[in-house]
Amino acid sequence: MNHANRPANRLPAARFSGFSLPLAFVLAVLVLFCAAFMPSATAQGKSSSSTVIDANAKIHVTVADEPQLTGDYTVDGDGNITMLYINSVHVRGLTPTQAAAVIRGNPASGAKKATGLTQFYVSPQVIVSIAEVGGIDVNVTGLVTAPRHYTLKSDARLNDVLQQAIPALNADLTKITLTRGDTTQTVNYRSFLENKSEEGNPVLRNGDVISVTSHDPLPISINIQGQVGKPGRFQVSAGTSAYTALQAAGGPTLLANTKAIVIKHFGATEQIPFDFVSAGQSPTDAVINPILLDGDTMIVPASPISSSYTLTGPGIRNPSEYALPDGTPISLASAIGKAGGLTDRAKINQVNIIRINPTTRATQTIKLDASTAAVQGSYLVQPGDNITIEQGSAPTKIDPFTLIGLAIAIIGLSRR
Repeated sequence: MNHANRPANRLPAARFSGFSLPLAFVLAVLVLFCAAFMPSATAQGKSSSSTVIDANAKIHVTVADEPQLTGDYTVDGDGNITMLYINSVHVRGLTPTQAAAVIRGNPASGAKKATGLTQFYVSPQVIVSIAEVGGIDVNVTGLVTAPRHYTLKSDARLNDVLQQAIPALNADLTKITLTRGDTTQTVNYRSFLENKSEEGNPVLRNGDVISVTSHDPLPISINIQGQVGKPGRFQVSAGTSAYTALQAAGGPTLLANTKAIVIKHFGATEQIPFDFVSAGQSPTDAVINPILLDGDTMIVPASPISSSYTLTGPGIRNPSEYALPDGTPISLASAIGKAGGLTDRAKINQVNIIRINPTTRATQTIKLDASTAAVQGSYLVQPGDNITIEQGSAPTKIDPFTLIGLAIAIIGLSRR
């Protein structure tokens, strides 16, 4: 160590009316006075003097006449603080009085080596107080009486926090979920309660999340019919909502009337209306998205065929949906006329028509060459038809100067 920067070997003295006393002696008298008449002077802030220091605690260390050593220190996960001159000091598990003694250290005696601040100071005076008790914070969620954050000792185990959180009667104690950072493990806590298994009572770490769930419910049987991707019977978990069940069945088809779905309870005559879109917007609302019961049937009807037709595509001047009064079919020529006619270069010989079968509800794609007036006048547009007419590419425009240049070149070649 550079002795020029080494702390002085003695503390300054205090002077009183013609005589002087070592400052250390004065401080010692003050400490004894506080201990006798003000017990809280050496207390730990919010805790009593018997409270021990834990990992992640914040402590305040006062070293008399040494502002560079006096200050707040945070105890690391291993229970140590780092101080100038003496480096790492282990304080976890110590009371403030014991921690002050360790920091102060012991002077050299016989063959023993001086420790702590006594290596550099004569009778250093140290006071330690606790600003924050420390420990670890864990979060308990799920089927417990008191789901919340808990502050525990740094050596706490799963049993320590679950005894405070109190799992519910229907909690599955064989599958407690412990999430730590990006990893999740399943703990058989019951094995600890019954056999004191260490695996069932792991040591906790700061930030752990403990989730307590219920036993896996028995599956229920439901029947989904109509316009869904995979109609039929399904086994789903008890507590499954109508929206989730429909998704499991492949979801409504494009022809489904999602606002007119009904649910029938087994043995009941009434029907419960169900709106698939609204349920998706409010999945936790039990009225909008009811929970299914064993034996329930869901019926997804088809949308009624529209009494209109649709003309789309760049080959139509005014593409839009047009009504068919009373659902009566009209000719393709009349339909095109209502839409303002065809645009230039309309591919009237390549008309695409998507039609819905009114009985089976199946869709059919029709390719129609309507380039003649006879076809346009005889082909009937049905309710629900979706007609698309595309447009051909514009003819290539040739610059007249380019033509002149090309002609001159050709004439020049012919004269050779």
